[in-house]
Amino acid sequence: MRKIVKAVVLAIPAACVLLSCKPTDANDAAAETAAGGIQLRHEARIAMQKERLSIARDKVTVEYEFMNESDKDVTTEVAFPIPAYGLDPEDTAGKRDFGDFRVWVESREVQYQTDARARLGNRDVTDVLRRYNIDVATFGNYGDEDDPGPNYQIAKLPGPARANLMGLGLIEKDLYPKWLVAKTYYWSQTFPAHQVLHVRHEYKPVVGFQGFKAAMLSRELKSACVDPSLEKKLSAAIAAGLKSSARMSGDDYVNATWVKYILTTANTWKGPIHDFELVVEKPAPEKPVSGQPANGRGGDYSVSFCWDGPVEHPDQTHFIAHKTDFVPSRELTVYFFPDY
Repeated sequence: MRKIVKAVVLAIPAACVLLSCKPTDANDAAAETAAGGIQLRHEARIAMQKERLSIARDKVTVEYEFMNESDKDVTTEVAFPIPAYGLDPEDTAGKRDFGDFRVWVESREVQYQTDARARLGNRDVTDVLRRYNIDVATFGNYGDEDDPGPNYQIAKLPGPARANLMGLGLIEKDLYPKWLVAKTYYWSQTFPAHQVLHVRHEYKPVVGFQGFKAAMLSRELKSACVDPSLEKKLSAAIAAGLKSSARMSGDDYVNATWVKYILTTANTWKGPIHDFELVVEKPAPEKPVSGQPANGRGGDYSVSFCWDGPVEHPDQTHFIAHKTDFVPSRELTVYFFPDY
């Protein structure tokens, strides 16, 4: 049996000029992969007038207003690269290919093309696999479970070809694929001179999950900027030995899910983001199962994230933060804690 990933973090792809994109590598300690919003590296004629970033646990939506401040139309390849991911049929995060990515320009959905590259360490090994007619994106049509299935392309290769791939480190002795897939969705975009262009894209995030024990709670939650009252409540839940359906191995802990987003990619545009708005939506309360809430006592959630400035709470579900002339200096992680 292949290992089960116990902690995963959202991979939010970036967009940039094609051929200048480099997938963000994972943080090995936390099994993290993350990228950011639309960026146009080396393009200094276009400013980001407005960005509205909406983060929920089941959807991320980003709306932009771009202004081409030059006297000529600018046409370029714009891309949505996905951080490189490997094959793990038992990955609790599910598929990481962001196949549900959609983009609209001036309210019209854009059709895009897809480019898939194979990586092994710092090497691009796409051409090696294509030489043997191996489909990079599907890991050679590997099955959904531990069994690679009858259509697994590598299993059908002659012995010398398999030996070559094994010698190059692309497969293990049991023929399991070891390369990573770096996928990019891309399209051609024209930014009209002295006009605002409205762009929107959305996708379902890969949500991180971890159980925090008492010994690690204070240290680990510093990155979440948890206020003292919430940390006290979480600590009390651990001390009380809370029983929940999500409890692992009989240990006392509190669990958290999170969505991660890289903000600093916006700094590649001309100047700051003139008008930035962040909207965070907490999950709907979970319904009781067999008389017990699925996530704790109340079935509701608390939200925590780091932000320099005031955060409005207009209703029970949303949190809103604004910045003008915003130059992001750090990334954003939004945590969702079940209420205990």
